[in-house]
Amino acid sequence: MRFALAITLALTLVACALTPSELREQGVKLTHNSANSPRDAARCLARFIDEYRPFMDARFASDIREGAQPGHWEVRASGSNVLQILAEVQPSPSGSTVTLWQSPYLIYRSMSAEMVKGC
Repeated sequence: MRFALAITLALTLVACALTPSELREQGVKLTHNSANSPRDAARCLARFIDEYRPFMDARFASDIREGAQPGHWEVRASGSNVLQILAEVQPSPSGSTVTLWQSPYLIYRSMSAEMVKGC
């Protein structure tokens, strides 16, 4: 019985897995202006994810990397190796602009709005 449950859960997670471009197309999009530099805003997003991990899933983790263009940053949050949140942070005259997409399957939907507001 446990084995069948584990297989069902694994197949469900794989079925819900989205690539970054699919997440941009299908995900819930939020945009926020931050007074922080793009790098600091990206670090803030990653820190928020890591701090709230115990309340979500111990396997939930963030990954921060430089974006495709200079001065741009990207933050990815995955749970059980499934991409749940993707944020692109780019420079703006007032600091930075954060564009965040969250998976339509994400249970903690209000978390993304709180995360963006805090950074």
